[in-house]
Amino acid sequence: MGAGVAAQALEIFPRLDKTWGDWVRRNGNIPCAIPQIYLVSFPIQHYLADPIDLALIRASALHLAEWACREDPEEIVLPRVSAGKQWQQIRPLLESLLDDRFIVLS
Repeated sequence: MGAGVAAQALEIFPRLDKTWGDWVRRNGNIPCAIPQIYLVSFPIQHYLADPIDLALIRASALHLAEWACREDPEEIVLPRVSAGKQWQQIRPLLESLLDDRFIVLS
């Protein structure tokens, strides 16, 4: 787990890196819902040193949208992923793929 939101989540939920690591080994680098703590991962890159991957972000958003259709939560808040010019590309992509239940922070 890297910096930013992921590092903050790890401070709040010790061993989260192990939980998500096990998930990724079993299922691939796709969003992972952890119902005990109401936390969902949202992969934006394959490795920490890699640049963001718009195809992975699109796949993550679609996977999350499918999950939301199954689970039917009232509201889902997504933290801002990435920054600067990258965010200018990511935000419209997310808004085009996710319905009104999703609140994307900016």
